[in-house]
Amino acid sequence: MSKKKYILILVILMVLGVKAQNTIEVNCQNLFLSGTNLAWNQFSGDVGFGTNPNLTYFDNFFSEVKASGGNSVRWWLHTDAAFTPEIQTSGNITGLHHSLTNQQIIDQIKDVLDAAWSNNVLVNISLFSFDMLQDPTAKSWTDINYDGNLAFLKSSTNVQSYIDNALTPMVNGLKDHPALMSWEIFNEPEGMTSEFGWTPVRISMADVQMVVNKLTGAIHDADPEALVTNGTWSMLANTDKNISSNVNQKNYYSDAALIAAGGSDNGTLDFYQVHYYDWQSSSISPFHHPASYWELDKPVMVGEFHAAEAESLMTGFGYPVNATYDYLYDNGYFGAWGWQYKESTLWNAIEPQIKHMNVTNGSVIALDKDACNTAGISDFGLGSISVFPNPSVHKIQIKGLQGLGEVLVYSIDGKVIINEALENNQLDVSQLASGMYYLRISTENGSVSKKMVKE
Repeated sequence: MSKKKYILILVILMVLGVKAQNTIEVNCQNLFLSGTNLAWNQFSGDVGFGTNPNLTYFDNFFSEVKASGGNSVRWWLHTDAAFTPEIQTSGNITGLHHSLTNQQIIDQIKDVLDAAWSNNVLVNISLFSFDMLQDPTAKSWTDINYDGNLAFLKSSTNVQSYIDNALTPMVNGLKDHPALMSWEIFNEPEGMTSEFGWTPVRISMADVQMVVNKLTGAIHDADPEALVTNGTWSMLANTDKNISSNVNQKNYYSDAALIAAGGSDNGTLDFYQVHYYDWQSSSISPFHHPASYWELDKPVMVGEFHAAEAESLMTGFGYPVNATYDYLYDNGYFGAWGWQYKESTLWNAIEPQIKHMNVTNGSVIALDKDACNTAGISDFGLGSISVFPNPSVHKIQIKGLQGLGEVLVYSIDGKVIINEALENNQLDVSQLASGMYYLRISTENGSVSKKMVKE
C-alpha cells in the first residue's frame, strides 16, 4: 500500500462535536509528535554546500532521537537561501542550485530522509526562515543574495518561479518517501516583517501570507495528501482571541486570511505550529493555556521552546521533573519539538523529557513502519481509502471502500454542502464552485477525512 498521511481537519471535527486533538494521523497511525529541532548541521548548507550531506552526522542525530524514544524532528532546508535555491538578484528562481541539478539536490535530501527512516524517525522539512533578510555582512559565506531574497518575497511572479523550477520538482521527487512527514513554509517569518520583526529590512505580513498561501497550494497540488504548516514565532500572529494590546495581533494563517492574500484555494495549512520562549508573557504562552484556549480552527503543536525553561514552569505547576512533553499532550497539543540538538547543553535538557514522554505515554509515540501495510479497513484511519481524480471537475471516484458508504462534503468554513449515500463509489461534484473542500467518508467500519480540490 502506498504511504497515506493526512490530518483529521479540526474544522470537521468541531462540526462533529469532537474536542481538540492531541495526536496527528501519520502513516496510518495516530501519533503525538515527540522530538526535537536539529535544526541544521551546516546552517542553510546541509544540502547543496558540497557534493553530499554529512550522512554520518545525520545518522548519529537520528539514532540519538530514536534512542531517546522520539519519533520526529524539524530540519531546516533553504533557511536564508545561501545555497538552495538559486535566486537571481531580480528575485527569479531558476532551480534548486546554481551548479547541481534539481535531481542531485533531491537525491541529497533523500539520503537524509533515508537515514531518518532507518532510525524510525519522521521529518518535517522547514523551507525558508526570517534569516533571508538578516544582515548578510555578518555571515561568513558569500553565496546569500540579499537583494534577490527581498525581491523574491515581494513578488508573486518570483514566487511562481520557485514553484515551477524548484518546489514542485522537489515535492514530486520526495512525496513518496515514508520519512517525509510534513512541509513547513517558513521559520518565524514574522521576524522579517514591519508588524513584528527585527531584521534590518522588512516586508509586510501580507507578503508573508501571499508566499505561505502560494507555496502551500503548490505543495498540495503536487501531493494532495501532503501536510503543510508554518513555524509561527508567537501566538500573537496565530490567534484571533484577544490576548494582547498589540494592535497587529490576529491569526494571519487562517484559511480565509491566506486565500485572500494569495488567491490559492488549495493554499491553506493542515495544522498550526507555534513557538515559545521565556520572553513571552504568560498571556501568549502555550505552557500556561490548553490548546482549546486559543479558539483555533486547526490542531496546534509547539515547534520550538527551550526545554529547561519549560521544565521550570512544569514543576511549578505540579508536574514531575522532565514532564514537559506530557504536559503539552495532556493539554491538547499534538506535538513538541524542543530547541535544539546542535547545541549539546540544549539537547541535554531535551533528551530526558523525550524519554519521560516515552515512558509515560509510549503508545502514542511508537512509530510502526508497517502500519499502513497491516491496518485493516475497520481501523478508524481507513488508510486504504483514496479519492481521485483530485483536483476534479465532474465526478470523483472513492477507492478502497468495502461495503456501502456515505459522504459529507464541507466547505472550508465548515458548512455541509453535500450529504449523500455513495453510488458505485462515485460522487458528482460538478455543481460545486471551484475551491477546496473537506470530505468525511463513512462506512459501517469507521470514517475518514480527505481534502478535495474542485476545478
